Parts: sequence; structure tokens; C-alpha cells
Amino acid sequence: MNNKYIELYGENFLTLKELLINLFGEIRKIEYFTYDTGLETFFLKFEDETICEVNLLSNISTIDKSSINQNYICLAFLDLDRETEDRLKKESVNGGYTLLT
Repeated sequence: MNNKYIELYGENFLTLKELLINLFGEIRKIEYFTYDTGLETFFLKFEDETICEVNLLSNISTIDKSSINQNYICLAFLDLDRETEDRLKKESVNGGYTLLT
């Protein structure tokens, strides 16, 4: 098994969620966790059995403590094929997200 991680900055997770639904189909199950650090974690299971872990961190600060009006989002997949990974990255960038990986 091979884990794939895609890290990006974006203003709105809901837009990215719609992109994930377009790629993997209807979301069958959502588990949600939140932590005192501000980290939010979602586990999304899609109709094609793809599972995506989404880590979302809002109110990001840079090293010089200046504020960024965007969220840090990390997507983790198990055994994501290269074609789907490339499509997800391309469509994320086209949707206004900044790709970090």
C-alpha cells in the first residue's frame, strides 16, 4: 500500500469537497474530529470505497507572525493512482488553491 499526501492552501474547504465528490462519487460516511490546537480532521469515505483523510488548519501564521487568510489543507489517500492524483492537483490549482506538494 502506498500513502499519497497532497498539501495545499485554500480559502474554502467546501469547494475542494465538491471537487473530491466529482472525482470519487458520493460521500458515504464522514467522521469528524477537532483538537484544542485548531486542527480539524475529517475522514471521508466515498461510494467507490476511496477514503480520504482531510486535515484542516485555519488561522495560519507565517514564521514572521503575519496572518494568512487561507487554510492549510492536507489530503491523505491510500493507494491513489497517479492519474487521479495528477487530475486532483490540476483541478485544485485551477480552483484557486495553492499546491504545496
